[in-house]
Amino acid sequence: MKKSVQLHKRFLAVLIGALIVTAKAFSASAEHALPQDTLQGMSASSVEMGGVLKKQMATSPFPIQMKMQGRSICVRSNYNQVLPIYNRYGGFYALFRLSKGVNWINGIPQGIYYINNRKVVIP
Repeated sequence: MKKSVQLHKRFLAVLIGALIVTAKAFSASAEHALPQDTLQGMSASSVEMGGVLKKQMATSPFPIQMKMQGRSICVRSNYNQVLPIYNRYGGFYALFRLSKGVNWINGIPQGIYYINNRKVVIP
């Protein structure tokens, strides 16, 4: 009788351990399944600052040089990379792939945007 009680206790301990591991794995995968307005590796999490929720905007992983020419943006990059663009409220607007060298970004509607945490006004 004692053996069956001990086996029963071991079985319950293993079952509870498996449930805990499964719950942790499920919660971790559920976090990744949530839609995000940013990129992996360029996290744009929200930070609590003085009672105000402020979004952190992602930037390009490597340095770039930007120059406005009319309604177009000339972007010079020494690396192949992606460049996120945010609207005036800090919401994600678009993601552009940059090639090494000179890239032109056209067709953005007039307004205020943030590129690499720099304010850009499209007339």
